[in-house]
Amino acid sequence: METVMLYPAACKLPFRFDTKRLAADLELVDQDLWIDHYRGENYTGSWSVAALKSVGGHPTVIYASPAPTSSNFYQNAPILEKCTYF
Repeated sequence: METVMLYPAACKLPFRFDTKRLAADLELVDQDLWIDHYRGENYTGSWSVAALKSVGGHPTVIYASPAPTSSNFYQNAPILEKCTYF
C-alpha cells in the first residue's frame, strides 16, 4: 500500500513581531519606492513591492536572479538603512 503524506493548507510559524515597530518602519518607506509588481498578468488588483534586498541593492530591482555571480550579489536596499526593525 502506498503512503501519501498530506500537508496542512497553512501552518503557524514560530515568529513573533512587534506590530507597532513594524508599522513605524512601514511609515518610513517612501511612497516612490513602492513599485508595481512586474508580473501583472498573473494577478488581479494591486500588488506593489518595496525591495529590502535586491540585486546590487538597487531599490527598484524586484526580480530574483537565477544565477547570482558573487556572494554580495544581493545587497541591502536603502530602505533597510532607515527601517531598523525590518
